[in-house]
Amino acid sequence: MAGPLFGVSDRAEHEPARQRSNAEWIVALDGVGDEQAAALADLRTYLLRAALFTLQRSLRYVGHLESSILDELAEDCAQEALMAILQRLHVFRGES
Repeated sequence: MAGPLFGVSDRAEHEPARQRSNAEWIVALDGVGDEQAAALADLRTYLLRAALFTLQRSLRYVGHLESSILDELAEDCAQEALMAILQRLHVFRGES
């Protein structure tokens, strides 16, 4: 495996997140304790991978930034997306 994107040495680069159905995601994210913590970690992993992938594809626009700045940007995007998902979890209908 190649080195981490932009220097991010994180679970997003090393461990696969658990596969879940939409219903399993909702139950786990809406739960408490270890199950919720694991689901939050897995979701963050997916979101961070997506942010890193998007930034990597956009290097012509952001390539001038230091890797630490890109790491922070990817983390910020993942955290913002995670918060948005959690705020709307109760209205998710799984139609897309």
